[in-house]
Amino acid sequence: MWTYEHKPKAPEEPDRIPGRRLLSGALISALCGWLVWSLIYYEYFGSFYLWPLYLLTPESWVEGADKMAFVWAWRIYQVIFAGVLAVIFGRVGHWSEVWRRYVAPSSGGPGMSPPLRRPSRGGRRGIRWSGRTCGPRGRTVRLIGWRRTHGRGR
Repeated sequence: MWTYEHKPKAPEEPDRIPGRRLLSGALISALCGWLVWSLIYYEYFGSFYLWPLYLLTPESWVEGADKMAFVWAWRIYQVIFAGVLAVIFGRVGHWSEVWRRYVAPSSGGPGMSPPLRRPSRGGRRGIRWSGRTCGPRGRTVRLIGWRRTHGRGR
C-alpha cells in the first residue's frame, strides 16, 4: 500500500539470525561452555588437559621444595585454557553478533559514531582524520590527527 511518505522496508539479509534464536543460542553455548569448564576443572574426565603443562614445565617446578613457580604456571595455564574454551563457545554461540546487535548500540560503543563527511570546498582541505585522506587533487597524505597538508604548514 502506498501512502504519503511511504518508505519501503529494507530487504532482509538472508543469513541474519532472528533475535530470539540468536539470544537463546548464545545463552545455551555459554551454559555448555560453563559445563565443560567445570567438568574439566574438577577432573571428571581425568587430568588429560594438564598434559601440555607438565610437558612444558621443568621437573624441578613440579617436584621441588618450592612449588610456587608451578602453582603460578598452573594458574596461568588455567586462564589460557578457559580463554580458549570461551573463544570456542563464543564462536558457536555467535557472541560477536550479540555484541554488535544488542550491546554496542545501547552503550554507544564502537561503530556507533556518526559518519564522517568530506569537507566542503571552502572548508578545510587536505585534512586526514581517522584514517581517511582528503589531500589536494586526491593525493594521499601521511599525517596523524588534524593538520593542514598544503600551504606553508607543510
